[in-house]
Amino acid sequence: MKTLFTLVLLFCSTIVFAQDFQQAKVLFADGKELTGLVKASSVGEKSIVYRAAEAGSKNEKISSSELSKIYFTLDSAEYVPIYLMYNGKKRKEPTWAQKLMEGPVSLYATGSRMSFQRSGFNHNVNDISFFTKRTDEEGASMVGMYFTSGAIGININRTFRKLAGEYFADYPELAARIENKEFEILEIPAVVTAYNEWKTGKQN
Repeated sequence: MKTLFTLVLLFCSTIVFAQDFQQAKVLFADGKELTGLVKASSVGEKSIVYRAAEAGSKNEKISSSELSKIYFTLDSAEYVPIYLMYNGKKRKEPTWAQKLMEGPVSLYATGSRMSFQRSGFNHNVNDISFFTKRTDEEGASMVGMYFTSGAIGININRTFRKLAGEYFADYPELAARIENKEFEILEIPAVVTAYNEWKTGKQN
C-alpha cells in the first residue's frame, strides 16, 4: 500500500497541482523523441507546453494528439493516452493517464479537481480514478475512485469491490477475496499483481 500512496501523491503533485516545468522525455506517435522541459499541468490538455532545456529557450505548444507518451524523468512517472470504457462503450477520444503498472492487466490513474463555493467559501475536491486494461481490450475499465482531499468518499470501497470483483471475475479466487473485503481501493496494485501472477502462470 505504501507504494501506491507514493504514486498517489506523485500523481497529484504532477498532474493536479503542478504548474512548474519538469524534466521530461516526449515521445511522438511517429517515433520522434524530444528531451526537455514540460509544464506538468498541461498534460491532459489539447496541447502540452514544452521548452528545450537550453537557457533562453522559448515555450512552444505541441498537440497532444501527436504524442504517444510523456515520461517525467525525475519522478519516473509515465503518462499515456488511453481510451476509457463507460457502460461497455469506448469513449471517442483518448484520455491521458498515468501508467502505474504494466502486465497482462495494466493499471492507470487519472486525476481531477472540482471547485465550488459553499457558504461563501471556495471549496476544492481532488480525486483519483483507477482503471485497468487487459492487453486485448479496446479500452480501460474503471475499478474505483479515491478522494485525495476536500471530500470523504462514501462507499468508495464498496464501489471498488463491486467493479473490481466484476472485472477480475475470470479469476474466481481473486474475485472472492475482493468481495470478501480482503482489499480496499488503495490496495488495487496488490489485486493487479495477484491477477498478473495468476495469468502469467496460467499461460506458461
